[in-house]
Amino acid sequence: MLISSTNPARSRAPFSLPPAVDTTHSMPSLAVSLSSNNYEIDASDLPGSDNALVMVQVSDGVNTTTDVSDAPFYVPEKAPLVFMLRLEEGDRLLPGEPLIFSGLATDPEDGPIPDESLAWFSDVDGPLGVGTDVLVDTLSCGAHEITLRATDSSGMEGIATVNVYRELFEYTDLSIYPSVVGPDESVNITVEVNNISGFNGSCAVKLLIDGVEEATQDITLASGASDTATFMVSEDSAGVHAIEIGGLVGEFTVEAPFSWALVGGIIGGVLVILAATAALVYLRAFRKRKMSA
Repeated sequence: MLISSTNPARSRAPFSLPPAVDTTHSMPSLAVSLSSNNYEIDASDLPGSDNALVMVQVSDGVNTTTDVSDAPFYVPEKAPLVFMLRLEEGDRLLPGEPLIFSGLATDPEDGPIPDESLAWFSDVDGPLGVGTDVLVDTLSCGAHEITLRATDSSGMEGIATVNVYRELFEYTDLSIYPSVVGPDESVNITVEVNNISGFNGSCAVKLLIDGVEEATQDITLASGASDTATFMVSEDSAGVHAIEIGGLVGEFTVEAPFSWALVGGIIGGVLVILAATAALVYLRAFRKRKMSA
């Protein structure tokens, strides 16, 4: 949308765009103290309306006049803008912590969205509650996409989403034995799993080796109960391998195999060098004796 202004006395008279006139909405000022005679408006920033009008106020420093657009025009309505206040992408929601999800939404036409029009969802557990602040005390273990959905008076919806991981269990006493092995030799890994969430639940205990998920074990525990998760693994590549379970970290080392072939090759090479050296010494001594004779 392009708005123009001219003044016979001063071709670049300053002008302002006060609130646009609308029979259904009160619109904010669009711009003030403009020195150019033209101003372009991005309609995507305007509240929606079927009867929008623009008022222009122009002043040359002495005289002031206003004008309103000749006919109403249509501006499409906008969906609410939604914001989550506590959750961030990739958050790990730890056991024992209260889960209070907070968010808000505002709408270009309606203003702040009321609590009853804010709904929380999990792609795993379904509806979680309604309102700006929601206490979620039974979120299941594992990965969730959390969605806050806001609905305005016209039925238009805006959403905000975030991916989080819910932990129900606390992990202690990580054990790795033996800590040094040969290629493909077994390593026994154990960890104590404690349900401190306050309710019964199941969760997959995940073992990561070098940052890659190697194995999982599903464990179900009553509130306050404990169990031991056990993994038996092996690696064929020599070097140090990092272990992680539930935030606990450790490592084990795979030693390179002893190569008799390599040792034999080295010994053989040394013997060849010694034999060649002995032959050279003998040849020089033989030549000296022959020259002396």
